[in-house]
Amino acid sequence: MELLKKIVKGMLIGIANVIPGVSGGTLAVSMGIYEQLIHSINYIIKEFKKSVKFLLPLGIGMIIAILAFSKLVDFCFTNYEINTTFVFVGLILGALPALFAKVKGEKFGVKSVIGFLIGFLVIVGMAFMKEGAESDVFPSQNPLILCGIGAIASMTMIIPGISGSLVLAILGFYRPVIATVSSFADKLLQFRFSEMGREIIILTFFGIGVIIGIIGFAKLIEFLFKRYKNVTYSTIIGIIVASPIALLINLDFAGLNLLHYGMILFFFAVGFFTAMKLGE
Repeated sequence: MELLKKIVKGMLIGIANVIPGVSGGTLAVSMGIYEQLIHSINYIIKEFKKSVKFLLPLGIGMIIAILAFSKLVDFCFTNYEINTTFVFVGLILGALPALFAKVKGEKFGVKSVIGFLIGFLVIVGMAFMKEGAESDVFPSQNPLILCGIGAIASMTMIIPGISGSLVLAILGFYRPVIATVSSFADKLLQFRFSEMGREIIILTFFGIGVIIGIIGFAKLIEFLFKRYKNVTYSTIIGIIVASPIALLINLDFAGLNLLHYGMILFFFAVGFFTAMKLGE
């Protein structure tokens, strides 16, 4: 049962990482596994068995979600954008009770307030940045560039509240990555292995960059938690509070009736209480 729960958590993080504006790191916080995730990445060699036991089911869940749900998530956002968005708003805000419990009794000063404001303003600022490209074709297939883009995306994926997919969109690589993953999944399911060469090359170098970014940035995150715990948590709270603004700012609520708002409230509650339950 515990193994299945970890796989489900990994799937939720994987789904979040394919949606611009939604942070897999935020969901990791809301499900109460963020600090353990960072620790396991940093000590995967020293505590190999323990770390792999924790990371493997999460990784399996993430891969399953990215391959299986990228099309479904895209369909939901295309056809039921508002309801789907509020599920993720609920999932994000469901992180706050767990966060407040972690810092209960701690003293917060001016530095913590500044950290909160920086986190809040960074996310709101990113919400106003426009996607950089409309093409599904990679602007470049240079291995170094692919690794670099993967590293940048992974560093933002691991920060609660900052969406790696949103950063990819800003850089003009979001749609090419999604299109490549979708093409890879289609050919894999149809057993067209001989036609997967291009996708394998692109995703391999991108994946190497992701791994490098996660390992490198996880050490910085752990350092910040050890040396500047209150400021770090304040910044994360600011990021999480601002994340729904980034998701809702471009939604069109015109023409909605009372029933629609009831559905919105329902889907928000589903996300919120799911996050709280998984956080237990």
